[in-house]
Amino acid sequence: MPEISRDRHRAFYVKIAVLFYVVWIVVIELVGRFAATLPGIELTTALDRRIPLIPEFVWVYQLCYYFPLLPLIVATDWQRFNRGLLALVVANLPALAMYLIMPVHIARPELGISFSERVLHFIYTTDYQPSANKLPSLHVIFAWLVYLMCLKQGLPRWGEWAVGGLAFLISVSTLFVKQHIIYDVASGTAWAFAAWWLAGKLYEHWRRPEWDGPTAVKEVARRMAPALLIAAALLIILTRIVPIF
Repeated sequence: MPEISRDRHRAFYVKIAVLFYVVWIVVIELVGRFAATLPGIELTTALDRRIPLIPEFVWVYQLCYYFPLLPLIVATDWQRFNRGLLALVVANLPALAMYLIMPVHIARPELGISFSERVLHFIYTTDYQPSANKLPSLHVIFAWLVYLMCLKQGLPRWGEWAVGGLAFLISVSTLFVKQHIIYDVASGTAWAFAAWWLAGKLYEHWRRPEWDGPTAVKEVARRMAPALLIAAALLIILTRIVPIF
């Protein structure tokens, strides 16, 4: 692909990423604030209680807010990038419903006065109270989908391993900073790979070989619009009913 076309495509996807993030943050905030008011269930295991609080992992945990930018930087195969965007939608829709159907609450530990603990305290106080949006962990889902989007994008083998290592560290960091429990992390990992597989099937079914990346993402979005409207309606309905559990 000529350099000008590659730059034009990247600029297009930056706009798509910003739009996706703005819509996502509004929806996740609305769902989280409502889910935090629902009667929560306790799924903390004995193993979770044995996992120590390691405040320094907050710096790894924070990487998840920047990690999703990586595919935009390294992408050369925009069809694979499109599959990743679709996987994010596929993963988020049932996850949002899960937060309303089965709101998992977790207790947070007492913190000290170290710098890492003060940063972690800020995260705790700005998060949903008492807690919400836990199972599956979106931190984990995003981390592994970013890894899958970065594969086969021209990175050297060690680069792919490094991205996978970061995805793993972000996943376990959620346990060490006590933002998630084992069930959240396990389900988030499985959720990410299942969403990637399903998105691949849907994308191959919907797209045409002659479409370039930007054309494909527009056409797939158009075809998904009715399903997204139905999903939005179902989420609204779920906020009006008593949780199943």
